[in-house]
Amino acid sequence: VVGLISATVFTATAARALAAGQPSLAGVADAVVAVGSVAGGLWWGRAAPAWSTTRSLARLMSVLGLFSLVAGALDSFWLFTVALAGAGAALAPVYVVAYQASDHAVAPEEVTEASTWVNTAANLGVSLGAAVAGALVSSHGAHAPSVAGGAAALVVVAVVTVAAATK
Repeated sequence: VVGLISATVFTATAARALAAGQPSLAGVADAVVAVGSVAGGLWWGRAAPAWSTTRSLARLMSVLGLFSLVAGALDSFWLFTVALAGAGAALAPVYVVAYQASDHAVAPEEVTEASTWVNTAANLGVSLGAAVAGALVSSHGAHAPSVAGGAAALVVVAVVTVAAATK
C-alpha cells in the first residue's frame, strides 16, 4: 500500500508543477519529499520507538495520510511542497517497519525471500498507484492524487486499527 501512496505523492508533484506553469519545479518538490524521507529515516533509527508493528504502521501511515491530504488541499505550490516534506518523513520509516515485520514473520533462512516479497509488493503498489494517480489527474485535476493517496493511507490506518482491536 505504501508504494501506491508514494506513487500518488510523486505523480502529484509533477501534476502540480505543470499546473503551476513550471514543470521543472517537480524535481524540487521530489527532492523535498526525499529530504523529508531521509530525515524521517534518521529520526526513526535514532529514536527506535518501542511500538508494536501495528502501532508503528498506524502512526506512520497517519502521518503520511494527513500530510498528503493537507498537501492536496493547498493551492500554493510551495506550501504543497512543504506539506509533502511531512509526508516524506513517514516514507522511510514505513519501509523499515515493513521489512522488520517480514523479517520477524519468517524463519531466519527465509528472510531474503520475505524481503523480496516486500520489495515486490512495494513495486506493484508504485505501478498501480502511478496508473491510478495519472487517471485522477486527467479526470479530477492536479490536486486529486494527494487527496486520494492521503485517504488511502487513512483507510489503511482504520483497517489495521480495527484488525488489531479484534484479535
